[in-house]
Amino acid sequence: MPQPDEFTTASGGVESVAYNRVGYLISSTMRKVLTGLFAAVVAITSTPAFAGLGDAEGGTKREFDAYCGEIGKKCKVVFAEDRLVVNSKDSITKNQLRRFSTSSDFWCNAYGTCRGSGTFLVIYEENGVESSGTIIFVNRKTYEQFGFALSAFCGASCRPIGPSMKIE
Repeated sequence: MPQPDEFTTASGGVESVAYNRVGYLISSTMRKVLTGLFAAVVAITSTPAFAGLGDAEGGTKREFDAYCGEIGKKCKVVFAEDRLVVNSKDSITKNQLRRFSTSSDFWCNAYGTCRGSGTFLVIYEENGVESSGTIIFVNRKTYEQFGFALSAFCGASCRPIGPSMKIE
């Protein structure tokens, strides 16, 4: 039997009613709908928009002074948009890049001074033919920075050679 602040719905259920602060009659169902709507509006408007990595983006160096082909042949290597550009004239796209390998023979003394070189062999495809280019660094830090930039540029298509297993 309904109480004075309850009523029977058309489906036979019992609804409770209450007056809001302004004096309007609100059913319990309407209260739930309004509460949910209010919560959704608050969640949407108070949550900051997260896109990308914010302050962590852009830390990757994009221009490098290196040697191309052999030590002594200075060149500038730049990651620009979706291209790897050498000396502002020759370039390949991400889609042309197949893989890369590295080797280094840096040695450091107790004072942190390092000598030696690090080499990247970049394998790409042009006009259906696989080719390669050699980029050499004599500064260990620059060698490492280039490696990070090249890995980011290449993406998943240049993962290390080995078994392929997709984890779901």
